[in-house]
Amino acid sequence: MSTVNRTAEDGYVVRWYEERDLSGFLSLDRAVFGRNRSERWFRWKYVDNPYIDHVPVFVVEKDGEIVGTRPFLAFRMRTGSETVLALQPADTMVHPEHRRRGCSPG
Repeated sequence: MSTVNRTAEDGYVVRWYEERDLSGFLSLDRAVFGRNRSERWFRWKYVDNPYIDHVPVFVVEKDGEIVGTRPFLAFRMRTGSETVLALQPADTMVHPEHRRRGCSPG
């Protein structure tokens, strides 16, 4: 896993998930989807995956608060005789107060 930690001019920071982000992730999930997910659910879906050795979730922070996430589910897929790792986006979230702010690639 390569290090990703990028800060935009407007103060948004994009980085890999860290354990300290769990409560912020679950709080954002409640705000965006209106559901009450647990730490157990998060661990089942993103942490306890036998195919990857890190938590495949990007978080977006603004002023120390998690305002966006881009999680991925890891799978092994086979094509012919080759098996590869595939990541499928899942549960992407942006807090309503931080939507429509644009994005600049690069």
